[in-house]
Amino acid sequence: MNEYFAHVATWTKEEIERRASVMAERALTAWPYFGDELDQEEGATVTGKAPKGLWILGQSFEVESWRDVLEATMNTVAELEPEKFEQILNQFPRFVAKDKKRFRAIRTLRNGAFIEVNLSAQAIQRFCLQALETIDLTSEDWHIEMGAGNEIGGSQETLKAKPLRFQDDCIPFIAKHLRTAFEKKGDVYYVDNQNEIRLVCLTSKGHERHSETEFWFGFSPTQREYLNQNKDESYIAYGCGTHMKILLFPFNVFEPRLDNMSIAQKDKIKHWHVHIFESSGRYYLAQPLGNTRVEVTEYLLSDHSR
Repeated sequence: MNEYFAHVATWTKEEIERRASVMAERALTAWPYFGDELDQEEGATVTGKAPKGLWILGQSFEVESWRDVLEATMNTVAELEPEKFEQILNQFPRFVAKDKKRFRAIRTLRNGAFIEVNLSAQAIQRFCLQALETIDLTSEDWHIEMGAGNEIGGSQETLKAKPLRFQDDCIPFIAKHLRTAFEKKGDVYYVDNQNEIRLVCLTSKGHERHSETEFWFGFSPTQREYLNQNKDESYIAYGCGTHMKILLFPFNVFEPRLDNMSIAQKDKIKHWHVHIFESSGRYYLAQPLGNTRVEVTEYLLSDHSR
């Protein structure tokens, strides 16, 4: 380690910070992340592999690089737990800060903070897991699909457990409630056998927060367009942790609520963040731009409808 000083003529503040950065990189190499075990074979590495998709709490994000993975992960962490994000700022100043001058290559998060993106894939993977652990999520909540290198159409590998998806388990209960049958048209898209009733079904794992459980979903413009093809006969369903807890909204009731929800990107909407909270058996839809919550328990499919 002391070889570093052989060519150091001065010991200024800048040199101290540069030395700290070098030592941090060496430490990360010597002592990999030691939290929850990764669902990989021993010795597996992400080096040289390009991410193709990212899921957090069952919600998907389009990514093309590990820098995209880092940015999407940290934006999600900041939105889910803004107070704990401040803790991350203090705990990991090498990776995230409010002063962009600290870093060599940056990206700006939606909350105004900056992240260092001049990092290896392995370092990004470790930091993302550490940040998620800070907000009480685990490796099971964070999933990456990737291919080898940058080869288009390369063999796909799974880095994490698959995201929580139980849409198909929800459909029989929704069909029974609406007294119809549904045909699957896509990953989350369904239509009844008369090609009249359109349905989008999204699912999420629960995230325990104090005395309540939060469910987080991403609702996209494409899904909105699909439901608007027959707005008066369309529904949006949210599976909250299990197919036994489904909130089913007529889309003409749900759509106006989008105006008070935060979005993934302001200049070009990728998806709306839909946050649903369960507390003592009652359900609430977050309306962050209106600084309120709306109770939506009445849209929960009751046991007798099943």
